Amino acid sequence: MARKKEYNKDDVLKAATNVFWEKGFKGTSVSDLVAATGLNKHSMYEVFGNKEGLFKECLLTYANEIQKETLDLLTKKPLGIDNIKAFLLNRINYSLEDNFMGCMVINSAAQKEMLEFDAFELIKTLLESHIGVMEECFKNAQLNGEIDSSKDPNMLARYVMNFSAGIMVVGKTGQEKEQLLDMLEIFMTTFNK
Repeated sequence: MARKKEYNKDDVLKAATNVFWEKGFKGTSVSDLVAATGLNKHSMYEVFGNKEGLFKECLLTYANEIQKETLDLLTKKPLGIDNIKAFLLNRINYSLEDNFMGCMVINSAAQKEMLEFDAFELIKTLLESHIGVMEECFKNAQLNGEIDSSKDPNMLARYVMNFSAGIMVVGKTGQEKEQLLDMLEIFMTTFNK
């Protein structure tokens, strides 16, 4: 009887993530995934259910890695407007890395019509994942008199997430760091009293 081949799940997810990130969900074939991961089709379906199951696991793994760093920035005490700026600076620096391909979650959201419903719902959840902690930063900034207290902290958090998504898209065009930093400075003035 043939012995079952052992796979390192982290290696499989990393390889599959790279393929999905480069080609998108629809553009990635099962054959692409088999070639990149070393899994055979049977093993892929056994472990992940189907292509969408593997895609969702890749998205979760990717998002968890990104969130470790960004949530540390957003939850640093004391909470306030400096946390928001640190988060956005992090996103700018990320967008300037060599071979930057954008944010996998943002890239995938732009392909909504090509995704299965469950995958798109996961993407929406991941995009919302920072809203609550950003809202707390804005509430604290209002309590400390850093920003106008009449503005809705939830809408401010959503505004930041939209700006961050824009950085991920613009970053793919190879914009200069100075331009991105200038945009950030202008953006931050919208919170002034």
